[in-house]
This record gives sequence, C-alpha cells and structure tokens, in this order.
Amino acid sequence: MQDIMAEMGQPMKPGQRPSGVFLWRSIDPGIESRIAATLRMMKGTPYRSNGRVIGEGLDCRTSVVAFFDTMYRRERSELVAVPQDAGYHGSELSKRAMKQMIRLSDSREVGSEGYIEPGDIVCTRGNAEDESTHAAHAMIAGIEANTVWHASMDGTAFSRSSLAVGGRVVAVYRPEKQSWH
Repeated sequence: MQDIMAEMGQPMKPGQRPSGVFLWRSIDPGIESRIAATLRMMKGTPYRSNGRVIGEGLDCRTSVVAFFDTMYRRERSELVAVPQDAGYHGSELSKRAMKQMIRLSDSREVGSEGYIEPGDIVCTRGNAEDESTHAAHAMIAGIEANTVWHASMDGTAFSRSSLAVGGRVVAVYRPEKQSWH
C-alpha cells in the first residue's frame, strides 16, 4: 500500500490507509461462484437509461438493483426513474434514487473498514476532476481483485473494468451475502 501511495505522490505513515483507497478481500468460494455466474449472465447488456431488463438494457443504478434482485432471488424491484445524468449533478432526486438502491440491496456502508469484497457496491464521483463527495456512479465489485462491473453513460454495455486505486471512490456498501448460497 505504501508503494501505491508513493506512486500517487501521497506519503503515508506505517499502518495508515488514506481515504478512498481500499484493499481487496475474498469471500466464501460458493458465493463468489454465484456472483461470477450472475455477472456473466448480465455481461453485454446494453446501456439504457432507467432500463430494467437484463439482456435488454440497464444503467449503472438499475444494473446494481438487477444484480441484487437476482442474488436475493426476488421479483424485479420497483425504482424511481431519474434523468440519465442525474448522479453527476447531485440532485435531490439522484440522492433519493441512490438511497433507494442501497436500501434494496440490504447493504451497509463499510468505508471505514477499508476493504472491498466481491458483490459490494462501489460508488464513485463522476470523474477524477470532480471534488464532490456525493456518489455519481455505482458499480458491483467483481470476484477478481480490483475489478468492478457496471453500465456506463458513455454507452458501454454492462462489462468488467479495472478499479483504479484512490481518489474517485466515495463509498462502499456491503450487502448481507450469507443468503446467496
């Protein structure tokens, strides 16, 4: 961790973990296998603002909820519709929509813990220059270290990406995963 921070130009004391930098932690292999199968099923779903159907169209927020609907084996959850770029503007509607997503995932914030596990929700700022602390984009932590799965407003289909260390992560939410067996 100290080597990573030195590369970023941020000196660290031994044992210190800077804000926004998380370590990766594996979980039960059976749960990881189910997460991987669900993410593979969702892979390639095109981006569609407020889309709700795997294979037909999802946005970042609806893809997270669709993932949890599948993992919890429940019918499709109802969601409030939001404008395509609402998260980038920090509107009250956007904040309510993100809170609804977190509630539907039965998650709790784990930022102070400093770990990301497969199946966690990783929320980031809109871009590297954005100084705000509100979540503008939501992703699902994959089973490989430092990977996330998401639908992006740039039109990218639901796919796997690398999670860059530091800076953009504003919150990590951890669902209760024991029922995912």
